[in-house]
Amino acid sequence: MSKEGNKVTQTSLRRYSCTQQNPGSLTSTGQKTESNRADNSSELRMTPEFQEFFKDIKQTLQANTEAVKQLSLELKDVSKRLLNLEEFTKKSTEEIKDLKKRLDNNDKDLDQMKEDMNKIEDQLAIADYHRRTMNLRIRGLQDKDDLDIRKYVVEGFAKILNIQAEVLNKDLSQIYWVNSAYAKTNKLPRDCLIKCANMEIRDLILKTHYQAPIKVADKTLEILKDIPPRLLKKRREYRPLAELLRKNNILFRWELPEGLSFFYKGRKFVISEPIKMNSFLRKYKKELEE
Repeated sequence: MSKEGNKVTQTSLRRYSCTQQNPGSLTSTGQKTESNRADNSSELRMTPEFQEFFKDIKQTLQANTEAVKQLSLELKDVSKRLLNLEEFTKKSTEEIKDLKKRLDNNDKDLDQMKEDMNKIEDQLAIADYHRRTMNLRIRGLQDKDDLDIRKYVVEGFAKILNIQAEVLNKDLSQIYWVNSAYAKTNKLPRDCLIKCANMEIRDLILKTHYQAPIKVADKTLEILKDIPPRLLKKRREYRPLAELLRKNNILFRWELPEGLSFFYKGRKFVISEPIKMNSFLRKYKKELEE
């Protein structure tokens, strides 16, 4: 800035300051005062400092305006993305509800399939039970490689049953070793399976063993009916009740595919579900244990 310009500016500022501080000290005519003020204002506006200042303000305002525009665009973009996200979330929620509904239906179908499968397996187990009706299992015999198991069983049982060996040999159609999960778990010899030719000989062996347990080499044998594993597993659930009935000499019958029936206090009970067994035990266990 030139010295002359500085002088003019300083003079204008002094005049402006004097005017503001002593407004009543002006004695010249109003026209002259107004003219001086206009000259002073013109001088102020024309200074390079004010021009530069307003230029900076204008640039700043323009920059802020652009920033606001950019921010507005970004906000619109964010709003759009939020709207899309909301729509996506809504769609996903509906899809999840639909999937859950289908899964529920599949669960119901699966439960029905399991129920139907259980019924089929029960029917197969019952058919297998009837096929094994004439079979007996002997548990506790020593499993020896050089042992003629048929001759050993026929001759031994003929003496116990007081039957000729030749006759008993015809009544026992098959005798052989079989594996069993129980024997394997308890590290016992294999079971000996006997297939009886008729019910009379089967029942005679069971009755004789019940009255006086059969022993071989001072070891008591177990003689069992040949029950399918599925039915045995179901019967284990009713073991507490079965043992209590045996303790009280109450005869009972195993039902198919599960449960048992018996008479108690002049009333017939058919226990076909574990929940029924528990109900019976809650009511009568105490008096049966006395």
